Amino acid sequence: MYKDGAESKGCSVSSQRLASVFSSMTGAVLNVSAGKVLAAQGDEVRGIFRIVRGYIRLCVYTKEGTRRIVAFYGPGAILGIDQLNSPRWKVAVEALTQ
Repeated sequence: MYKDGAESKGCSVSSQRLASVFSSMTGAVLNVSAGKVLAAQGDEVRGIFRIVRGYIRLCVYTKEGTRRIVAFYGPGAILGIDQLNSPRWKVAVEALTQ
């Protein structure tokens, strides 16, 4: 529990799943163009992303094709840890800037 009384929801990723994901990570820095889809909704989760420069948005696409923006992230953010319990991305990860 935090000082203000709020409780942490935490991340309940199993140690086996973390080991599996981290053992396959290369730690490569990717330079991507604006508009590039880093992970499509439904793609296999193979790792996490750390934003070094630029901005990313997370989106959910409905069956009708409507895009709903879930969040924006910038430098310093780490994305995907909460997705590690799932074999597939529940959101699309898209680059907004280079």
